[in-house]
Amino acid sequence: MSTQQKDSTTARPATRARPRKRLELAEIGIRLLDEAHLAWQRAELECELALEAWYEGSPRLSTDRYLSYRAALDREQAAARDLERLWDLARSGHDALAAAAAQASQTS
Repeated sequence: MSTQQKDSTTARPATRARPRKRLELAEIGIRLLDEAHLAWQRAELECELALEAWYEGSPRLSTDRYLSYRAALDREQAAARDLERLWDLARSGHDALAAAAAQASQTS
């Protein structure tokens, strides 16, 4: 067993880089969450427009417009599930970003 101490200067760059990487990962998570939210909003709008087209369309086109509405509804539900999954994953990233922001404001 050696009694030599480790050089503390070699450990510092790794510990400094770790919070920065966490912050970068948190920012990426927030961006992905933003994109998922926008995708869900677009899908929701398309679903609403397809529903209106179905209601306002002629009875002759009713079947096609209903199928278009159902497809838009499926896309909206898939986008909502993706958003929910990403929110669950990004929650810890969001917390890390908030903690880093709080720490930065305390040191300034």
